Amino acid sequence: MAEHDRIIGELAKGTVVNWREIGKALSQLEEKSQLNPSGRTWIDVMHERLKQMGQPVSKGHLHKIRRAYNFLLEGGDLLQIPEERFALAKVSSIEAAERLYQHDTDVGLTALASCLDPRQPATLAQIQRMSVKFFLEHPETKTPLQAAWERRRTSDVSSKAAEPDTTTEGASDELNDIQSRLASYAQAQVQAAFTKHRQIQSLKEDLAETEAALQQALQNYEYAKMTIEDLREQLLIINREYYR
Repeated sequence: MAEHDRIIGELAKGTVVNWREIGKALSQLEEKSQLNPSGRTWIDVMHERLKQMGQPVSKGHLHKIRRAYNFLLEGGDLLQIPEERFALAKVSSIEAAERLYQHDTDVGLTALASCLDPRQPATLAQIQRMSVKFFLEHPETKTPLQAAWERRRTSDVSSKAAEPDTTTEGASDELNDIQSRLASYAQAQVQAAFTKHRQIQSLKEDLAETEAALQQALQNYEYAKMTIEDLREQLLIINREYYR
């Protein structure tokens, strides 16, 4: 059996697969090669495998799992966190901490440590609050949405600066004040939209995990039901033999 088949085969059919198991498999596969022998990405291969197992995961979420798992290993090693505590990790919280890490390594590692706190692991909402606090305290650091807004605002100001100035000094000051307040309001709305988007993604992930757990529970129920039927039949046979 080829190595990549063995790695994929370890994701046992009929069981609920932990996101860290998926991340580990993707990491191991991509260490071997970027593509499988047929020229497909490992994300595509994993997407198809999980679908066959009845546990579909979107390709976008698989990218998130891969990034979160790699950060969990790298950050956990830097923080010297025991590997058994990795079981505390929630993919959405770790991925949010990884995004912070891209902007500031210390803040990102602090967020990761909070996610792996054995007393009370940080939730996604708590990591998002850390993210908002960081960007408010470091206005020079922009989120992707904020950076796009800033580029557009700068472009608009530059184009208007080339036009002849026919306003009075007082009117100009008032206009600048209005523009400043509008920019601040728009930036706050962008940040709120960014936070809301992350919350929606988290709810979608929680829903997917709940559906997978429900499916497993139904499978367990069917198995228990069959076992009870078998035991009942065996009991009837024993009773017939006993009273014969």
